[in-house]
Amino acid sequence: MLKNKSLKEGIALLCGTIIGSGYLILPFSFLKAGVFSNIFWLVFFACCLIILNLIYAEINLTTGNNHRLPGYAGLYLGKAFGFLSSVVFILGILGGLAVYLILGSRFLSLLVSPIFDISSNLATFIFWILSSIIVFLNFKFSSKINLYLTIFTATIFLIVSIFCFTQADLNNLTIVPTESFFYPYGLILYSLIGWLVIPEIIVLIKNNKDDQKIIRPIIVIGTIIPLVIYFIFGLSVFLATGSDTSNDAFTNLINFLPQPLFILAVLMAFLEILNSYFSFGISAISTLKNDFGFRRQTAQVIFLVLPIAIFSMGFIDFVKIIGILGAVFESLNILTILLIYSKLKKTVGHQNKIISVSKSLLVALAIIFIVGGIIGTINVL
Repeated sequence: MLKNKSLKEGIALLCGTIIGSGYLILPFSFLKAGVFSNIFWLVFFACCLIILNLIYAEINLTTGNNHRLPGYAGLYLGKAFGFLSSVVFILGILGGLAVYLILGSRFLSLLVSPIFDISSNLATFIFWILSSIIVFLNFKFSSKINLYLTIFTATIFLIVSIFCFTQADLNNLTIVPTESFFYPYGLILYSLIGWLVIPEIIVLIKNNKDDQKIIRPIIVIGTIIPLVIYFIFGLSVFLATGSDTSNDAFTNLINFLPQPLFILAVLMAFLEILNSYFSFGISAISTLKNDFGFRRQTAQVIFLVLPIAIFSMGFIDFVKIIGILGAVFESLNILTILLIYSKLKKTVGHQNKIISVSKSLLVALAIIFIVGGIIGTINVL
């Protein structure tokens, strides 16, 4: 099965989208909320999001239109709900771009620090210009290059984890958590989100003339791989750095890793962030153009200005931003997906292409993300 081109490249696309920035706060989350709560939320959300990603693929395949989530919301739930979904979707993407802008500038600083020091504001400006040019030129890694990048990144972080385990202090497991069981809710939910890239994976499968049912193993494997990497990376860094664990995972790792490995790991993290910034940027422009009716040039200007404006207003606590993005915006997006699927199932002539989910499971998932979203938001603020 793994010889199938669509399978390999589809898994790489999903893994590359999921492994963007969320994993960087996992060691810090281990410190703040304890190992057990983080393991619980990692496994729980991985299971939930496999189902949600399959549902979103079902919506995309059945509808067959060039829409993002807000467009599907408008088609199935009405214009008012579609507009509300568009606002939530755009705010979520812009928040994600702000996170990548903050982290991208931080990792850029770490990359050049052996040569010369640059201020955080200059690093932010350089990353903003570089990433914006890549988006405007529509320059992106091909699916094959993305496959190699994902494999190489995963390998590097596993090597980093092995080095961290050699420096592990099991006494760090006794550190008393300062935050509640629900603290990781938004952080881990956001770190495992990958449904944005499902339409691109479906296009890839169609272009390769493969059976659309291959989307199922792509989603399952493409979600489990980040889960395993997250667990190993988060636990190893926490055990090595303990109470000194930084909120970006890497700042204090320079004391534990050989310099060549540290620089290589930072470079790979930087490239993943740059690639994720591109994916989010394309999604933002596409949504503004297709679902809000903006001209492409206007959508590009909005994409260009708003992330740097958010940063300039002083929103630089990326852990809190990620927590809010996960607990609030992603919970709302998930509820929208569930509502759309519920309406889709009632459509005359609808036949399941990928997954069939019972009404009771849909209700259970909705309750989980309503209650969890509220509690998770309270805990991250």
